[in-house]
Amino acid sequence: MSKFWRRSIILFVLALCSCFLGVITKSSFTKIIWVIVTVISSILFICFLSIAIIKQIKKESSAYKIFAWTDAVIGILTIIYAIYDILTDTGWFAGILGYMLLVYVLPIIILLLIIDYVIYIRNRAG
Repeated sequence: MSKFWRRSIILFVLALCSCFLGVITKSSFTKIIWVIVTVISSILFICFLSIAIIKQIKKESSAYKIFAWTDAVIGILTIIYAIYDILTDTGWFAGILGYMLLVYVLPIIILLLIIDYVIYIRNRAG
């Protein structure tokens, strides 16, 4: 089992635990923190799972590039769904999920992409 498989399993367990803790927590601030941890660990789980699967097929592929492509696809799909939700929902909470995705989830995706790029440049240079 490669390190990417182990990391993806650990991130999956972290995502489940943080989701559970976010549900049972009473404080609003703590709920927000657990939701952020859940989103980050879920995105990282998907990225590391894709790295593990692609590395299983093609060993010489770069983990940084796989992470960046996966994160970018997640970001594009998030934007598409958010715009779709904002434009098509009706009622009291019309487009609230799309708005929340654009305001809260998309910056996390962009931050993960920037961190991946910085680590890639740092490891490539030295």
